[in-house]
Amino acid sequence: MDHPTSRIVLITGAAGGLGRALTDAFLTAGWRVAAGQHHADVHQPTATLRPLKLDVTNAAQVKAAVAEVTAAWGRIDVLINNAGLTADGAIASLM
Repeated sequence: MDHPTSRIVLITGAAGGLGRALTDAFLTAGWRVAAGQHHADVHQPTATLRPLKLDVTNAAQVKAAVAEVTAAWGRIDVLINNAGLTADGAIASLM
């Protein structure tokens, strides 16, 4: 296990703008980050960053992601559920 005193965060939706910012902020603060990404592989693995294929609507992928993080780092201290869909467009088209 790397950095046994570091805290561990699992961030879903880590490929988007907010997810990337959260990932960077936690890494800068010295945390180990498991970055769940549904579509894009935007993060490269390091000793403190573990990118994960993670579609939160797929129970098997959720279980596999948690198992991978706990096998590698022993626990998850914080979960940030950042995954979601965006429906951009003119307000009239959304109603």
